[in-house]
Amino acid sequence: MIHIDAEILTLDRSELVARMMCTDIDTVLSLSDKAEQEIKSVAVCGYSFAKTAVKTDGDTVTLGFGSFKSRGLAGFLKEYSKAYVVAVTLGHGVDRLLRQKAVVSTVEQFATDAVASTLAESLCDRVQGLLPEKTGRRFSPGYSDLPLTVQEPLLRFLGNTDITLTETGLMIPSKSVTFIAGVKE
Repeated sequence: MIHIDAEILTLDRSELVARMMCTDIDTVLSLSDKAEQEIKSVAVCGYSFAKTAVKTDGDTVTLGFGSFKSRGLAGFLKEYSKAYVVAVTLGHGVDRLLRQKAVVSTVEQFATDAVASTLAESLCDRVQGLLPEKTGRRFSPGYSDLPLTVQEPLLRFLGNTDITLTETGLMIPSKSVTFIAGVKE
């Protein structure tokens, strides 16, 4: 796992407002400023990545960690022969903070969760920009018809990610993301 300082992450305020589904922008901003500072103080951001060959055959995609039936992923990767498989996380400290907020204030917990999700996307953007080669858009398990069951072989393929899975395929820490991005040639 490669670590990144959380201070380099930027909070996309328009994405945050959309996540919070709130029209009172002043309230969103006041809650988000505090939450952002708290998250950045406890986050241990990290990422792992590996490059793999891509083969598509109809609705089947074969990557370095298995073959999967997914029309969405096959269409997404049909123009690529290589892809990066990536896992990112904000770390366990953010999960602890969210649990603390849930006891203190539902409103603060909601705002902190939305800020953490937005910062996780910022981490994805940052890591994608750090990959050795330029890549296309991201595609994640759980999106379209790519099942969450892909998480297990994907994380095993990456090795040490500091991310584990529940029995239902959800990631721990919760503010973690895996994605596949085709390598532009």
